[in-house]
Amino acid sequence: MTRSSHQGFTLIETLVAISVLVIAIVVPLRVISQSLKSASFTRESITAAHLAQEGVELMNIAVASSTGDLNTYWDWDTSTYPQSGFSFEPITRELIHCDSTSANPCKMYLGEEGYTHAITASTTPFARALYVRLNDVDPLRVAVESVVTWRNVFGVTSTSSRTVWFYNRYE
Repeated sequence: MTRSSHQGFTLIETLVAISVLVIAIVVPLRVISQSLKSASFTRESITAAHLAQEGVELMNIAVASSTGDLNTYWDWDTSTYPQSGFSFEPITRELIHCDSTSANPCKMYLGEEGYTHAITASTTPFARALYVRLNDVDPLRVAVESVVTWRNVFGVTSTSSRTVWFYNRYE
């Protein structure tokens, strides 16, 4: 019997070649997937920071445009600005009573005019609540904190906040 001159790949050589090919395809796809998630997280973080800053600025507008002098306004009536949280409608600047509970979380939606609390717009992962922190030591100083929370692309709840201090310079 003569031996054939045809030589082929053995099963092990074929499996090794397929494994190398799979690794060469899967690893770059995994890197691309992680990069896209990281880019989405960065975009969400920047958006949350802007929404938190907007909350502080809306509060600043409300204080600056208040009627009466600041000495009477400085009482920071907790029925107007509840300790449990509130927000402002960015478009109309209307005060919204809401809190950080799941029943009324100050959710943000994305409409044609930008971010809003109006449920008629598209859902976003963001919720914004503002909190007034009265200072017992210095009654002429009040902190307003704007807190934006969202569930990020990695499935973890994230927070971005900004705090501004208001001072009663007329007292």
